[in-house]
Amino acid sequence: MKSQLFLSAVCALLLALSVSCGRRPGSGEGPLVLDIASAVGAGEVSEPVCGDMFEVVGWTTIGTEDSTLLAYPQIFGYKDGDIYLYDGMSETFFRVRERDGKILSRFCRKGRGPGEYVSLGTACLDGARDMILASDVSMNRILAYTPEGRYLPEYSRDSLIGAAVLADGNILALNPMDLDLLYAGTGQAGTCYDIYDTEWNLIRRGTVMQNAKRSFMIGYPDPVRSIDGECYYLPFRSDTLYRVTADADIPMLVFDKGRYTMSDEAYMNTETMVSTGPWISDANMDTQIIGPYAFVSFYVTSGLYCTQVWDMRDGKLVYAASSEDSRRPGFRLKSDGVELSVSPSFVVDGEIFSILDYGDAVKLVPDLDADANPVILHLRYKE
Repeated sequence: MKSQLFLSAVCALLLALSVSCGRRPGSGEGPLVLDIASAVGAGEVSEPVCGDMFEVVGWTTIGTEDSTLLAYPQIFGYKDGDIYLYDGMSETFFRVRERDGKILSRFCRKGRGPGEYVSLGTACLDGARDMILASDVSMNRILAYTPEGRYLPEYSRDSLIGAAVLADGNILALNPMDLDLLYAGTGQAGTCYDIYDTEWNLIRRGTVMQNAKRSFMIGYPDPVRSIDGECYYLPFRSDTLYRVTADADIPMLVFDKGRYTMSDEAYMNTETMVSTGPWISDANMDTQIIGPYAFVSFYVTSGLYCTQVWDMRDGKLVYAASSEDSRRPGFRLKSDGVELSVSPSFVVDGEIFSILDYGDAVKLVPDLDADANPVILHLRYKE
């Protein structure tokens, strides 16, 4: 048994060393290449840095006093001690007071009339202007609301599919794909996004282009924010993560998918996608930038959910784990003497939040009912 444990430790060490060669092409310039394929299915690789890089600020159980139940909470903002989120199932927006979980306001504007959304895609909080920018992915438009749900037509915009607020207050706005061109595979495509000021005046066109290959899959990845407010974007059918500013699109990371790179044929045919592979799915790839670390989560079509953490200073893999159930594997963190499995899924307005699984939530809230609203863990990165 000891020899087996020793061998496992040696294998983990060799794996960490073998995938720590994230490299910058050329003489130290260009994006950092992360070999995410090498760590897929190789067991757990862990260094103490993951559990030590965060401190727990607190946790919040969303109130259920009026029978409000959230099935799929998505946190998109934090301001003045309030958490902004929407429920992906009911497509309802909520503002929740963090200290006691009280729901301060809510609204749902589903419909086809002015200020209403047919299908809610994403949302972001423009804290400086105290407004919510929500995307209607069915009608290709961005709708602006106050936190209480009053529609703001003067700050809304048609022919766009999503938005994020840059560090300087300007807006990254996603452009919808031309589905006819996508299905035909004509090689024609527009920019993934363009940059606007707060009055929707165009500052510049983006330089990152949409997928031009024929595809029956459609993807609109969400822009992500780092804890210092910088904005990043990973385009559909691309392995390059860009840092986006009002002035430039800067390639930062390249995710090397190796033998898990999905073939062109798989993008064009669902049966081919299912019967071949396994592939790393673009539709389920999620990246968070926290300090100098890239937290990367993705799904492999063989049925494996993977989480990896990379040090962007040297390209070293510091954490890797995988799971065959639908939950994203997290890393272990201790709070008040209990060990939790944590995944920093939401980075908003300089703060980090994680939705706890019920098994972890009851460690913090022992009398939590199984049907209660999720417990939100508030984390802070320790410099």
